[in-house]
Amino acid sequence: MIGVKKQSTIEYKKRIRKYPFLLFIWRYFLPKASKKHLYIKKIFCISALWICLFKSFAQTVVYQLVNTEKPLNYFKLPYKIPQDSILQIQTLHKIIQTLQQKGFLLANVDKWQKKDDTLYITLHIGKQYRGFYLNVEEVSPYILSECRIRIPDLQKKLITPSTWKQIYRKLLTYAENHGFPFAEVKLDSVYFSNQNLYANLKYRSYFQVTLDTIILHGNLKIRYSYLMALMNLQPRAPFQQQKITNAFQTLRQQPYLRLTKEPLITFVENKAQIHLFTEHRKANQIDGILGILPNAQQNTRTVITGQLDIQLHHLLYSGKQLALKWQRMHQDAQLLNILYEHPHFLKTGITTMGALRLLRQDSSFQNVMQELRLSYPASLGKFSVFAKRMTSSVPIKNISTDIAAFQIISYGLGYHLQQLDDISFPQKGYKLKLDIWAGNKNTSQFLPDTLIKLKSLQLGLEGEMSYHLKQSSWATMLFRWQSAWVENPYLFLNDLYRIGGINSLRGFNENTFFTQWHHIFTAEQRWRLEEESYCFIFSDVAFLRENVKERAQEQQPWSIGAGISVRTRSGIFSLAYAIGKSEEQPFHPRFSKIHFGLTNRF
Repeated sequence: MIGVKKQSTIEYKKRIRKYPFLLFIWRYFLPKASKKHLYIKKIFCISALWICLFKSFAQTVVYQLVNTEKPLNYFKLPYKIPQDSILQIQTLHKIIQTLQQKGFLLANVDKWQKKDDTLYITLHIGKQYRGFYLNVEEVSPYILSECRIRIPDLQKKLITPSTWKQIYRKLLTYAENHGFPFAEVKLDSVYFSNQNLYANLKYRSYFQVTLDTIILHGNLKIRYSYLMALMNLQPRAPFQQQKITNAFQTLRQQPYLRLTKEPLITFVENKAQIHLFTEHRKANQIDGILGILPNAQQNTRTVITGQLDIQLHHLLYSGKQLALKWQRMHQDAQLLNILYEHPHFLKTGITTMGALRLLRQDSSFQNVMQELRLSYPASLGKFSVFAKRMTSSVPIKNISTDIAAFQIISYGLGYHLQQLDDISFPQKGYKLKLDIWAGNKNTSQFLPDTLIKLKSLQLGLEGEMSYHLKQSSWATMLFRWQSAWVENPYLFLNDLYRIGGINSLRGFNENTFFTQWHHIFTAEQRWRLEEESYCFIFSDVAFLRENVKERAQEQQPWSIGAGISVRTRSGIFSLAYAIGKSEEQPFHPRFSKIHFGLTNRF
């Protein structure tokens, strides 16, 4: 038995030598002689073998080079090829492209054959050429100018294979975005001389194609005029590939529809038809909770508490949205948000949005904000201009140096970019939102027997960015950054942002912190259970500053936790357990928070 153990250990060592990092751990971190550590070594050996066995996603590759005198390491070819046949073809195609960019213009795969776990590839390398002498006299100077190809840079000058590749792509991209998807770019009268290639560039556009109709497949109900406006397409307009690609991406960002298959484009008699395979997605939601508590201030009455969240999408089958949110978690504060969004107002392509936000903080102050926003889609993202009017009223009986009545009328610019694979349950993609604004602030501060009126300029910035990193078909990592900042020489408590709770900083009560500026960083690991269910662990870290009058306070609260989101018959149930730490709240399970919700979609 001892001999068998020694023999197996030697075998482990042989396998481990293939992986230097395992050998380094074996020699310097694991004990060598002691018998009591033999089991530790054996466990490590088994783990090492497990890693070696599960390297099976790659296989051994043997290259046979034809017509070349250069050594194998000169070409820097990959020594691991995926086992999937489609990925193998893609990898070989990339190898040929790399060789051609290095000047081996005649490089090609003669044959490839798989035996057991080894792939034998025969590569015809050929001679290495320095570059091209390209004649572009047969191409229209106007097209070259539109493609930003300078003729003096090509006439009787040597160009590299990568430059030729750029010219080729520019001409084809220009053609497919100007109604000529069947255009052809090729080399004519090709000959080699003195390690150089000489050729004439030919460009043929053939016939022009126009956009005809959009054909819907599935149960989605949508107005055809709105669909064309949403995709930013016009019938009988020249075919534009980039515009159509952007339109498909826009559809993927709509919460009320799902693309069941990739869109299909068919060409019939110089006309293009777009086939969309869609289905209706349940995006409307209503969820809430109500409670009745005794009024501590008036013993004869009760107080209704809770929250209500209503979101209605795709009203009248034209993409309109109406949202209402009411929240009153205790008798001293309540929040009301109302939003209405009207896309493509009067068929102009402009989306209008109106919002009303009301915040009442016990009997200290009441903030009312009205907002009007106009947004217009661009080739990348969506730009907007907006105007805000915010008023804060303070009862005279609540005189304080930290609170003042004011009115701000501000104007700003916004940018919104969203590229997610799934708007409701994203696994990869990113989202960016940024608003910057400035306005005049009129302040009325009540001091004992004194009324002070102040005028000043107030600046603000709000931003949010999130990135979803897809690790596998069932694992995703979310990184998110939220930030806001307001600047004014006369800041009061009712000026500041309020953070804390499930939507910003978990592990704390809703709207716990008042901040002049804050940055919240979130890292969340998600494991997918089924199509619309997943479990997760997370960490939130915030950097914030409260600056009211002469009191400036900075702190870095943070929290960790875990949770689950499950699709049920009644809706999507989400539960998160979090423990947070700040200067006022110690890190202790006694102060942990449980955030839960049930969202019913229809």
